[in-house]
Amino acid sequence: MSSACPQLLIGNGGRGRSLCRRSCAYLVGCEKMKAALVIDLAGDEHRILEEAAKRSFTIEYVVNTHSHADHILGNKRMQELTGATTVIHELEAYALAHQSPDMLKMFIAEPSPPAGRTVKDGGVIAVGEVSLFGHSYPGSFPRRYLPLQ
Repeated sequence: MSSACPQLLIGNGGRGRSLCRRSCAYLVGCEKMKAALVIDLAGDEHRILEEAAKRSFTIEYVVNTHSHADHILGNKRMQELTGATTVIHELEAYALAHQSPDMLKMFIAEPSPPAGRTVKDGGVIAVGEVSLFGHSYPGSFPRRYLPLQ
């Protein structure tokens, strides 16, 4: 992340408070510009919206590291509530928009809207003056994951 702007990273994985119960979700924001993004929403959109509201953040992006159903839970609702753009690696965009009905049923999930933006390897996602850089690598399936630095 860029150090040009005071930034906030709230999430689990040992770096802060957990924002969600199901998976690793992060709220990343620029306190100066009051802009934020969410990484792997995982179905706790109301709690994440509460955290963003406490800081007067506008959520601009919902970033999915990959298209598994447990990571895309709540994408549709967050987009409806905030107008945020869904972002995913270009090689995962098709899978995001064409989820297995069985997987959605298993996670009690609604289908995600298609990605409004895709990112290539080395692509940058910025909110305010905070920038994240995506790098893909094959995961447990022939899909790409987008870890962010």
